[in-house]
Amino acid sequence: MDYNDNLFSEKTRLVANEIDVKYGDNKIIDCLNIEIPTAKITILIGANGCGKSTLLKSMARVLTPSSGSVWLDGKDIHKSNTKQVAKKLGLLPQGPVAPEGLTVKELVSQGRFPHQSLLRQWSSKDETAVNNAMALAKVDIFADLQVDDLSGGQRQRCWVAMAMAQETDIILLDEPTTFLDLKIQVELMDLLSTLAHENGRTLVVVLHELNLAAAYADNLIMIKDGKIVFKGEPNKIFTSDNLKFVFDLNADILIDPSTNRHICIPKYKNATSFSQSTEGAST
Repeated sequence: MDYNDNLFSEKTRLVANEIDVKYGDNKIIDCLNIEIPTAKITILIGANGCGKSTLLKSMARVLTPSSGSVWLDGKDIHKSNTKQVAKKLGLLPQGPVAPEGLTVKELVSQGRFPHQSLLRQWSSKDETAVNNAMALAKVDIFADLQVDDLSGGQRQRCWVAMAMAQETDIILLDEPTTFLDLKIQVELMDLLSTLAHENGRTLVVVLHELNLAAAYADNLIMIKDGKIVFKGEPNKIFTSDNLKFVFDLNADILIDPSTNRHICIPKYKNATSFSQSTEGAST
């Protein structure tokens, strides 16, 4: 029997238990444990090559751990039926590319694949799910346009809409804001926040942008060399000392008075101070 009471609860439906993940002989994830809180945004940060994306792929059933296990609703995800997993958990990989000539609605409709079978073809429920997903992601006005003709931010919203149309309770996203302008990054993170906090979805997001991570995470996880080194509420673990340890980054942490969230301000080695620049301008 797959079910394990110790690895499942309504508050933590997705759990990784002592997993190792390797590429060849190179161990990327080292005996890692993680519990993903339900209906919250969990954000993974860490330096390049630390294992963030590898961990996400392992939890999404794309990579199989060399040891340990990943549990979804008390069952080993790597021993579970593919379609059954896809009805509960969706993955938006890094840099997805749509087939040429695909319209927005056709792309979003692909999210309904796990619900199709020889005996169950396209239905009014599928149509409703696709239309609702496009509306929530604010891409319904582009429904008949080709995905290739949209801007980067619009395309990324289409991919998020596809994941939403899948109607899974859990969505994993690998660097969804990469290469987007800051305004578009914020809009996309606002959408993800709505999904979690108003629609009850559980999100796990890999991010590079540290201040976005601190601003939007309910649960922040810092990874170094394939291990979780800090985890918890951003205001407790997003500190200068922790950023120095994880990223070798010298930075000050300020508090945004309007949100009480922490903000990272890097210390630039050769930067000219504002006072120096104004003194030079006045002489």
